[in-house]
Amino acid sequence: MINMQVRDSYNKIALSRETAEEIWERAMESAKTLPSERRNRRGKNKGKNLRRTLLIAAVIASLMTVTALASEFYGFGSLVMNEREQPMAREQSDGSLETTTVTVYDIGQTRPYEGPDWAMEWVDKAQEAFSQWRSYKEEKLDAYYREKLPNLGSFLLEEQDADFSGFDIEDNGDGTYTFTKSYLEKDTEGGTELDINGNSVPAYKNVPDPTTSVTVDQAEKETFDEEMLRMATLGGYGDYHHIYGVADAQEAEKLEALAAEYGLILRSGQVTRFAGDDSDESLNRSLGQAVGSGDVYRQAPEFDHYSTFQSGSFQSSAYIPLDDGRRLSTYLCSTTYNEMVDGREVGGFTVREDEPMTTRSYTATDGTELTISQNGSQAIVYAYLDKSYITMTVQINNLRSPGVRETDFSLDEDTVNYAADFINYKNIGK
Repeated sequence: MINMQVRDSYNKIALSRETAEEIWERAMESAKTLPSERRNRRGKNKGKNLRRTLLIAAVIASLMTVTALASEFYGFGSLVMNEREQPMAREQSDGSLETTTVTVYDIGQTRPYEGPDWAMEWVDKAQEAFSQWRSYKEEKLDAYYREKLPNLGSFLLEEQDADFSGFDIEDNGDGTYTFTKSYLEKDTEGGTELDINGNSVPAYKNVPDPTTSVTVDQAEKETFDEEMLRMATLGGYGDYHHIYGVADAQEAEKLEALAAEYGLILRSGQVTRFAGDDSDESLNRSLGQAVGSGDVYRQAPEFDHYSTFQSGSFQSSAYIPLDDGRRLSTYLCSTTYNEMVDGREVGGFTVREDEPMTTRSYTATDGTELTISQNGSQAIVYAYLDKSYITMTVQINNLRSPGVRETDFSLDEDTVNYAADFINYKNIGK
């Protein structure tokens, strides 16, 4: 089974103070010149409701502050941006299913959460700038809701808890519409379903709560639809990264001023190229030309896509083939120091507490000092380069390897080292 994994044994690693200081001295010396589906919707309007649910969730996430676990840097906490509980159904020896709650950790890929002082100075500045930016956006949004959405404004913002799943909107036929919130409840008769990773999880259903119903006129309904469209574009103004949610020239001016005040670089000018746009060899060359001094990958991988930014940051999704026919699914992120990031630019990598990983140091082929955390199906590689912070996730991928069984995928150290050595770290950064 492909499982999303964990950190339990990470913090058990005890480096001596002398060893830790020696390791970090090298990284710090190099950087001295440098001044963070729910379930498928069922029932009527499921398409619209799903879209609205996802959009609202995205907006909520953009307003959340990132938390970190207290731990040593070479422990797992250096990468953890959030800890949460997730229900999981396990098959017992008699064929029955037992539902338990598993602690999972969301892993950040664009910034550290515990690290050397000089890196955390950058992250702290970015967090403070983002805090001011969010406050500005919230005040502006509150004023807009009070004026344009007198009923639905509070309806949108209140009670945004983990069980909230969306809206049911009923056309009353008289020019008015009734909005009702829905919540997720465990479907006691629904058994289980598979999540995107093949894990068996409890089934849930959407249950409308009549006590939340509110009726609005046509004008407010149309304003609500416009707000949903604005959310869909995640701002959409200029070429700023969607994480900022810039909606107009006024907001762009405010964002630029904040970045300048804190001495930060904005993420903008995204250029994305996909598999099929060119050969893998040409994509490897063009990526290196955009963000470095040569090819990023030692050999051309099987690209899914890559995105570059004016700041010099980039992210690349690619499959690394192995000699035995297997393929490793990797996601490489490089974040330029002093970029205004909050950690949520890239998502989707989660590890489970109940399936231990180990953390170790590794020297790449080109001499770059790396840290690798891994277990038998999942790994993450991270390091501080001269100009950027990098992470690369590595996961097994039987979907790309016909005839290879899931159990054939084992991320032993040699396999992960091979993936780590696939990168030309010295070529990253201009």
